[in-house]
Amino acid sequence: MVSGFLSKEYFCDREEELSTLINHIENQRNIVIYGNRRMGKTALIKCLFESLKNEKTECFHVDIMACQNLNSVIQLIGKAVINKYGKNKLGEGFTKEFTKLLSQLKVTIGIDPLTHAPEISMGLQNSEDAETTLHEIGKYLTSKSEQIVFCIDEFQQITTFSENNTEAIFRNWMQSFPTIRFIFSGSHKSMIESMFTQKNRPFYQSCNLLFLNPISEPLYQTFIQYHFQKEDTLISMEDIHTIYQWAEGQTYSVQLQCNLLYSKNVGITESSIAEVQQDILDQDKPYFGYLYNMLTLQQQKVLKAIASNLENLPLLSSRFIQNHNLGSMSSVQGAIKSLLDKDLIELTSENYVLTDVIFKNWLKSIP
Repeated sequence: MVSGFLSKEYFCDREEELSTLINHIENQRNIVIYGNRRMGKTALIKCLFESLKNEKTECFHVDIMACQNLNSVIQLIGKAVINKYGKNKLGEGFTKEFTKLLSQLKVTIGIDPLTHAPEISMGLQNSEDAETTLHEIGKYLTSKSEQIVFCIDEFQQITTFSENNTEAIFRNWMQSFPTIRFIFSGSHKSMIESMFTQKNRPFYQSCNLLFLNPISEPLYQTFIQYHFQKEDTLISMEDIHTIYQWAEGQTYSVQLQCNLLYSKNVGITESSIAEVQQDILDQDKPYFGYLYNMLTLQQQKVLKAIASNLENLPLLSSRFIQNHNLGSMSSVQGAIKSLLDKDLIELTSENYVLTDVIFKNWLKSIP
């Protein structure tokens, strides 16, 4: 299993995080889940929803990564609610309350000419329409007898919208409906922390923050060995260590290596692991090559230097700059700023690091 959430059997650990999230929900607290990319945030949310699954709780999950403006987010939220409560009923058998909601949201229901599936659109013109729509959705959800848990994934995306009051609009939505539990999830650490910890931002101290660290190697060893042994395949602790270190504990990269090793149906050796790792790099080579070639020469040099910074030297230290022949400090500073803006690197509590561990391994593999 590489992506998505299948069942708890295929979900490694996160027991403490899951327990914390359930406690927050049960005690009426709103939550922010964030961490580096591909660390398993969405899978954790799906696991939480599975744990909450009963007749008294209804969970919504909306991923807004592809959204470019406020209206596109509202469209997704509205469609999620309509699909949940109007599924298999479009055009017939609506309750009075649901029909009223459709009218208030200015919903048009049609049929997709290609798929013949129901197609939903809402008549949103401006941010005032968006606020009104969110309010009506909130009113409808709070009228339901079950507990509502609403997750907006990749929430940091709203900071890129041209509308400068988007954060305030969603903060007002959350405040207006205190019985709805909100979960905001994001994969851009610094942006999420700024949104929820800066005093001048609407969401300041409004939610409980949960940062996802990598799952520890010993826990992964037990988990991986168990699933390989179920299929009569042996994998040693040393092999798992190699897999884990290459992935730097990143959930997706660990699972991808294991998935490919299992699918090859060969004995697991140092050679077969290296082959799988190379397959992963080759698969993403066109994309990584495109990203790399879009950078200036100085940005390329700094990015490669960060990828190979095994001593974890400060990027603006004279030793780091001299070791990698990066030129002047000002040119390094300019390159760092551009790489941050492009979301190729991020600043942790220790240093600047690449946001994508597979991209990092690809950079280390090229001359």
